[in-house]
Amino acid sequence: DGCVSSYNADDGWDLFAKVETGQIGKVVIKNSVAFKNGYVLDENGKQVNAGNGNGFKMGGDSITGYHSLENSIAFANKAKGIDSNSCPDIQVNMATSFDNQANNVAFYTNNAANTDFAATGIISYGKQYKNGENLKPKGSQDTSKYSGDTNYYYADGAYKNASGKCKITSVKSLDLESYVG
Repeated sequence: DGCVSSYNADDGWDLFAKVETGQIGKVVIKNSVAFKNGYVLDENGKQVNAGNGNGFKMGGDSITGYHSLENSIAFANKAKGIDSNSCPDIQVNMATSFDNQANNVAFYTNNAANTDFAATGIISYGKQYKNGENLKPKGSQDTSKYSGDTNYYYADGAYKNASGKCKITSVKSLDLESYVG
């Protein structure tokens, strides 16, 4: 609760569960920030490329966890901002994901037959963000649990909710990095 993760050589938060060791138990991350993960600062303070760089990596190996991300922000990470990383059932509530290099939001699984992703209050946007989201439900997933009108995902050049309404029309003047130096 209330943590900042930045300039980690790999991921900010990493909830990777392995088949060999099984579930890790439900983890709740709230009121937290993940930025510039996948980079490190050298001895002169210069940013250097490092590992993968997901902000919130919420699982792994298609192992259930129902991990929860609440009221948090991911921005300028080298890879994804919010990444299910194959966990089939992450739950996200009130999260902003801005200008991450791969996807701002990624809900997918590799080997699970069904997903149960849920999300409310997601805002995904960016000044130069063109990748879109990685939303790949499987099996019995009720897509309305993560695609409702309170979520604004990037698609087809706009930031829209399930009804096609745009929440954000321009972010040219917003610069979150100026707040962190």
